[in-house]
Amino acid sequence: RRLDAAGVGLRCFEESLVDMVWAGDRPPRPGAPARLHPEHVAGRSASEKLALVRTAMAAEGADALVVAALDEVAYLLNLRGADVHCTPVVLAYAVVQTDSATLFVDGAKLPEDVRAALAATGVVVEPYAAAARRIADL
Repeated sequence: RRLDAAGVGLRCFEESLVDMVWAGDRPPRPGAPARLHPEHVAGRSASEKLALVRTAMAAEGADALVVAALDEVAYLLNLRGADVHCTPVVLAYAVVQTDSATLFVDGAKLPEDVRAALAATGVVVEPYAAAARRIADL
C-alpha cells in the first residue's frame, strides 16, 4: 500500500533476466537435502520466530514479508542445508503473511522429518519456481 502511494510498483518478469543471459552453460541447482537446526541451538522455535515477525509486521502495517536472503530463511525456519559451499543454507524463499507462511524450495530437498516440522509450524511448501509469480501476486 505504501509503495502504491509513493508511486512505486513491482514488476515480475516471466523469465529471469539473468537466466536469459546465463542460458546455455548454467550448472544444475544443488540438490543437497535440508535438515532441521535444533531448537536448543537456535534459541527459539520457528513458530516463535514467525510470531515475532508477524508482531513486527503488524506494528509496521505490513501484510506480507518476502524473505529472500538465504541466511534469513535458514534462521527464520530453523533450516540448514548445503546448497552454497561452506554456508549452511538451502536455496529457498519464504513469504510470511499475517495468517500463513510459505517456503518456496525444491521439494525433493525436504526429508520427511523436515516436511513434518514445517507442517507442524504451519509452513506450506511450494515449488521454488513458483516464488516469483506468488510474490508478484501479493
